[in-house]
Amino acid sequence: MEYTEREFLYREYHRLAQQNDKYKIRQLLNALPPQYIERNRIILPEISSPRFRIEGGTIIQNELLHWAGSQPDILMEKHPRYLPEFIHGHAYVELMYLYRGQCRNRFSHTVMSMKEGDVCIIAPRVKHGVSIFDDSILINIQIKPQAIAGLLTDISEDQNPLLLFFQRSLQGEKQFPYLFVRTGTAPDLREKISDAFGEYCSEQPYGRKIAVMYLQLFFALMIRKYSSVMVVAAEEKSNAHKIGLILDYIQKHFREIDLQSLAENFHYTPQYMSKIIREYTGVPFSCLVRRLRLEQATYLLRCSEKAIPVVAREVGYRDTDHFIRLFKVQYQYTPLKYRQSHQ
Repeated sequence: MEYTEREFLYREYHRLAQQNDKYKIRQLLNALPPQYIERNRIILPEISSPRFRIEGGTIIQNELLHWAGSQPDILMEKHPRYLPEFIHGHAYVELMYLYRGQCRNRFSHTVMSMKEGDVCIIAPRVKHGVSIFDDSILINIQIKPQAIAGLLTDISEDQNPLLLFFQRSLQGEKQFPYLFVRTGTAPDLREKISDAFGEYCSEQPYGRKIAVMYLQLFFALMIRKYSSVMVVAAEEKSNAHKIGLILDYIQKHFREIDLQSLAENFHYTPQYMSKIIREYTGVPFSCLVRRLRLEQATYLLRCSEKAIPVVAREVGYRDTDHFIRLFKVQYQYTPLKYRQSHQ
């Protein structure tokens, strides 16, 4: 995505700040008309504004960010690259999808390192700050709380971590400030966000309505494929900064992983690792690994001609009969019948 005029300004400011060239920074800012600063809501430490204050070199928002009631219930935009990190809260739910690259997302008690494909959904009134100082692309989707029910109308029949997060966070319960899920480079989720953003910005007839439909598909796919690895985090938990790394490791090694080796990799005891995983995902370690293995098995059954014993071995089960029993409990089909009904 091309740089906007505002991003060019922030990038030049960042370059001069890295050089500690205060004279050229003053020249840069003095050339900005006040109307431009206000219209584009320029946020920089040297620009005084009733909207934010400076504490210890950090920009802190003085008010919850919001938009007029006459505007749409959903806004989509690209987070400005090179915008100095500033701590702020929202009067709405914010969905952040890292479309490309990496960024840092700072909360009061943890710093989240986001990478491509990561999703972070932040509850209203939760303060955080985002840092992007390269060509990475972070898509922000801002949703008024009253619009959440409409987005989840057709996917709220069964309890799942996403629905639970919205139910609790919209009641103002601070123990659920954000939901995080690492999806990697899953093409289906990436395409839905890209299509939603494209339609929203297209100015074509029904573009914004179509964008909302794509967003509904995004939520449905996220629930179907990633419920088992969603993290509904609590600010006061000391391990919030590590859970993304732990889940990422499990996703990469689910075929051969066991609790002992996982705990050793992160320098925890197995008992404590088991507690962390259950605390953040709501399921035991064994259940989490089983879901990941069986989800991969469904993919192999749909998209390959590999024999059932081969599929079992490739997802981590040496005993084919045991694999078949687990599969049938999860999906109410044997692997063979599942393949026949999905090909």
